[in-house]
Amino acid sequence: MEQFDLAILGAGPGGYVAAIRAAQLGLKTVLVERDLVGGTCLNWGCIPTKCWADIAHTIEKAKKASGQGVIFGQPQIDINQLVSWKNKVVTNLRTGIGYLLKNNGVNLVMSEGALTPDGSIKTKDAEIKAQTVILATGSSPARPKFFPFGDGRYITSDEIINLQKLPVSLAVVGGGAIGCEFASIFAALGVKVSIYEMLPRLLPLEDSEVGVMMERIFKKRGVEVVVGRAAERPELEKAELVLVAIGRQPNTRGIGLEEAGIATDQKGFVVTDDGLRTSVKNIFAIGDISGKGQLAYLASEHGVSIVEQLAGHNHPVQDRFMPSCIFTMPEVGTFGLKEDDIKDRRGDYLIGKFPFTALGKAHCINETDGFVKIIAEKETGLVAGCQIIGPNAADLVHVASAAAAAEATLETITGTIFGHPTLAESVKEAAEACLGRAIHLPKTAK
Repeated sequence: MEQFDLAILGAGPGGYVAAIRAAQLGLKTVLVERDLVGGTCLNWGCIPTKCWADIAHTIEKAKKASGQGVIFGQPQIDINQLVSWKNKVVTNLRTGIGYLLKNNGVNLVMSEGALTPDGSIKTKDAEIKAQTVILATGSSPARPKFFPFGDGRYITSDEIINLQKLPVSLAVVGGGAIGCEFASIFAALGVKVSIYEMLPRLLPLEDSEVGVMMERIFKKRGVEVVVGRAAERPELEKAELVLVAIGRQPNTRGIGLEEAGIATDQKGFVVTDDGLRTSVKNIFAIGDISGKGQLAYLASEHGVSIVEQLAGHNHPVQDRFMPSCIFTMPEVGTFGLKEDDIKDRRGDYLIGKFPFTALGKAHCINETDGFVKIIAEKETGLVAGCQIIGPNAADLVHVASAAAAAEATLETITGTIFGHPTLAESVKEAAEACLGRAIHLPKTAK
């Protein structure tokens, strides 16, 4: 039996990133993957969805262009070509990861793997023993039994990215990030879309003002929005296709957790401490299965943190100002405190909001929906949170989150010269608004 310093089960963005960093640090590493390198993010999630979103954004831009003096004909969507292009992007990136793993000397084993009672990983052809094991098996779309999956009409995000034809109508069950992204995409593609969210607003994990604005934008684009109740079966039966997007479940079945004595909670997530250690010594769990959050980039940080510590370096996960990025049209980018969080402590914070309708660059690109909102500590001026809905919000939010992580104050941001005309100026203007001195907003009554 070959011995390794580190064995990783799952080659998604948590597993493969951890494997490469471990190899860079001199750890003899093996990576076990049952399906495709890159995991959900590369093969079924982040990357494929953004390929679809880019096409949808192009169509939306073309629709608006008539007001700017450019007339396009009715878009003709070749869905087979769209899917083919998406697959090419995914394949190229997956090939690149494979090269990086090989280049760094990571042993890649393409096989189903599961833990054994002694903490080894058993594959089809071998048993792998390592000083440390990282579990990084990710998650899958939730498939509640009360939906008739398998009938061709009820599908999840895994299937919708490979459609062979566009539906005339689409019902989206779930108004969170995934549901809103696909509702936005398919509305742009000319599909009649309805979206249902049980909670009182769309994007219920985000700032309430963001969710309300997203609903307003959807309705303006012809999307039917139903919030505050569950979708009823007769409503869903009217749609040609039903996307169920009500969360994801951890891939923890069949990987030997019970056999190895690793504790899980009632929802199937691996129980981990603050250092991502499981109930078994020298076995860690990262990413979606850890119960710490279901984001690809968080999984990567988890993996790097663990292997850095194995190599003797102190590298805690710095997730206080971790952004949430939602690729709707317009995009959403947020982090930290929301205005809803400080209702009883408003006097301790400064809140500044700057609408894109007041930004020159937003008018130049004809995308003026949305705003930037910054929340800062009144006493220190430190940035505590930011919510953005608008053009390129998923990129813009990093201007504010990096400032927060660096403990920059409002004065630091407002004292920095931003280029003009840029979308990034909106962040500076929101910081100015916190201090009551925004140049491009009308004076408010005191």
